[in-house]
Amino acid sequence: MCVASVPRISIVTPSFNQGHFIEESIRSVLTQDYPDVEYFVVDGGSSDNSVEIIRKYADRLTWWVSEKDKGQSDAINKGFRRSTGDILAWLNSDDLYCPGALVLVARFFRQHPECDAVIGDQESIDKDGRMLDLKKCVPVTFRRSLYSACGVPQPSTFFTRRAWKITGEVDTTLQYQMDFEFFLRMQARGVRFGMIPERLARFRLHGDSKTVSQYDNLVWAANRKIQDQYFRVPLHGASREIYRQGMKWLYRLQIYGLRMATRGVVVPFRSTRARKQALAASSGAQ
Repeated sequence: MCVASVPRISIVTPSFNQGHFIEESIRSVLTQDYPDVEYFVVDGGSSDNSVEIIRKYADRLTWWVSEKDKGQSDAINKGFRRSTGDILAWLNSDDLYCPGALVLVARFFRQHPECDAVIGDQESIDKDGRMLDLKKCVPVTFRRSLYSACGVPQPSTFFTRRAWKITGEVDTTLQYQMDFEFFLRMQARGVRFGMIPERLARFRLHGDSKTVSQYDNLVWAANRKIQDQYFRVPLHGASREIYRQGMKWLYRLQIYGLRMATRGVVVPFRSTRARKQALAASSGAQ
């Protein structure tokens, strides 16, 4: 692939005390068969061995830092502000890109100039890298994302610099579900999403990840707060909650139907709670 003919891709990895996983995440970016990648690792002042690992790859990183910050969203924004790429994404320090992912993404945007964001399929893996399940993507719409709260898989999502400028920065007031809010805002502002029906990323579920350890309280509350910003129904109290739950299951069933019809998925939708159960079963089998 000729360097002059490809868009630059900028990847940001926010990190904090993920020494068990960060090297594998870094290597999943650096070993991509793609000629023009900017890579930023933004560490929040880790107290484990993360900085030692990052230093091993310093000469292959565009920029890195380890300093106290305001959380994950702040770290992502720091990296994006320094970036110059045509295509942007962030990869958390316990997640991975699949081999060849960046080539597929660059090819998609070259072939679909009408789109400014793209999602791909995403594996869920346990702490040892064993696959728990595969989430096959379906076309994204604002209402599906809003009501199902599961439309855009963050690790396997990429977007153009133009989309980032339209959307604005990741919300630093959110410590949970900042990706849900960011991509929902992106859709609300008219950014068009496309789809790559290939595996782009691996999302790691483990005991210390926020998705696993805090989903039942803090993450759930953040989801609800974000959805309330976009609800446009004149209902209150119990009626509002009934409407919300009805729309959630309507759109989740719609997503399942699309996956079955277009992607050949014949298993029911697997919620975060179901994936946590799979993770527990995987851990118990060790």
